[in-house]
Amino acid sequence: MTKSRNVLASELFTLRSTLPLWRRQLGGESEFSEFLHGRIDRLLSEAGADDRHYVLTHVNQMLATHGLDRQYS
Repeated sequence: MTKSRNVLASELFTLRSTLPLWRRQLGGESEFSEFLHGRIDRLLSEAGADDRHYVLTHVNQMLATHGLDRQYS
């Protein structure tokens, strides 16, 4: 089921704001990376065709801001 842009924006904001906490909380970088990319994949799967670019733009900006090297397309 696709989510509205408002719901996606809310989930992106939540992910962005809690990212530093998850990074410290999870055991290591591999566990953190697995968790993060699982959340991002879920967000992308829930975005409709019109909102996919919106989610990708915000996800890639978030990853770059936090010094993570993987980019989505």
